[in-house]
Amino acid sequence: RGGCETERAGAAAMVVQVHANQKHLFAPIDSLAARQDGMVVAATSRVFGNEWDGGVTTMFEQHEKTSHFPCGCADVVFVGQESNMIGVACDDGNVVVMAITSVGQEGWKPLHLLAEHDNGVTCLSSSSAKPDTLASCSTDHTSRIWQFGDGAATCTRTLEGHHAPVYGIAHNDDGSTLASVGQDGRIRLWDLRANEAKAAASEATGSPLYCVCWGHDGNHVYTGGEDGDVLEYDVRAPAQAAQRLRGHGDSVRRVAIGESASGVAVLASAADDCCLMLRPLSMLSSGEMVQPHKDYVRGMCWGKGLVVSGSWDRTISHVEVK
Repeated sequence: RGGCETERAGAAAMVVQVHANQKHLFAPIDSLAARQDGMVVAATSRVFGNEWDGGVTTMFEQHEKTSHFPCGCADVVFVGQESNMIGVACDDGNVVVMAITSVGQEGWKPLHLLAEHDNGVTCLSSSSAKPDTLASCSTDHTSRIWQFGDGAATCTRTLEGHHAPVYGIAHNDDGSTLASVGQDGRIRLWDLRANEAKAAASEATGSPLYCVCWGHDGNHVYTGGEDGDVLEYDVRAPAQAAQRLRGHGDSVRRVAIGESASGVAVLASAADDCCLMLRPLSMLSSGEMVQPHKDYVRGMCWGKGLVVSGSWDRTISHVEVK
């Protein structure tokens, strides 16, 4: 699907183009992550009757490598000082940390198997400011902070406060605060600098929240959920959403902030309506919607001037934002 271009006049003008050369993977895509050098990694899951499996696929230049898992893979992030590892959130309750170089190798073994959660792991967050840490959340109602060092990984903190499955987490830019959202419809902001992490919590929205990201100013977070809306919260007064952004026709599964090729800051959201919505941060009330897929869009990340999206239709699309 190509040649889909839209443009809006003004200071935050942008042109959006969906590239026609989609990449097809072996299974529905649940998550995507991008590295600065252009490498993209996808986490996939598929069901055969009562059997559930998944995998991770790395894509770099013209090379594609896949490692299969005996469980569904819900999320994937780059980990480490050089982003030379990936963390994989697994439906069996484990977090697998593996070297990028081991993807596609026969008999590969994880560097770390993080097995403290009591149920499926739903989301991961790494921090470039603190590359030796990783955060995970789960349907067991908790989030956990992991520390890497001396060849080992240790759970240093368990965050309890949600009284329902936790679906999304995200570090702020300096890694000092973790935002979490979940089935209870609340956002919680955890100050990780305190000896005992305490969370400021919003009021319940009335429907589950599935994803969360931080604005670059550190004062705003954005969430998406079952009702199809994107909510903006001011972390200095997080009890209620400062703004509600409508547009999607189904559950919002991913939110992320990046920059267009011309340097415009853009909030992107991906949803089960098969669409992406792109909103300039300076004009959040307006935006452009594109439909690069034919099924739920569950994976999304920013590259250089483009949004990479992955869907349950097993395709990956590149949406250029100029």
